[in-house]
Amino acid sequence: MLITLNGISSPKVIDRYKHHVSAIGETVPFSTHIKKMFLNGAVVTIIVILFSLFSSAPLYFKGVESIEVTKPPWFLLWLYPLENIFGIPAIAFTTGLVIILLAAIPIVDRNEITNPKHRKKMMKAMFALLIIFVVLIIAGSVLPPMQHNT
Repeated sequence: MLITLNGISSPKVIDRYKHHVSAIGETVPFSTHIKKMFLNGAVVTIIVILFSLFSSAPLYFKGVESIEVTKPPWFLLWLYPLENIFGIPAIAFTTGLVIILLAAIPIVDRNEITNPKHRKKMMKAMFALLIIFVVLIIAGSVLPPMQHNT
């Protein structure tokens, strides 16, 4: 729906006069986008499958008897340092903020150019977010388990 409403189905390039022009005529059939998404999804899936063959992810940390002081599962481990610093409400606020930020990307990023080389601000923002997630996951795995009171 956003592809049709925003008119982003044709990739834009910069011509020699610094104008934004369509690289492929006026429109591109939606099947082109589906093929590209399927190919990219297949490549990512193959990479993840190969990675999972060599390294298994721990599903849960072992529980400590008598007191619940275990860490969350690996896919929620990025929230653990935030929970240690700001308390349990940080989980809801942080998750909500991430969802809102991800939903706002198509609205905020209105650049007609689709080439990542010409979208430096969004690429910097993406890599900054990626670094934040990696640092939070590493911090969550290194921190000792703590008991959190509600």
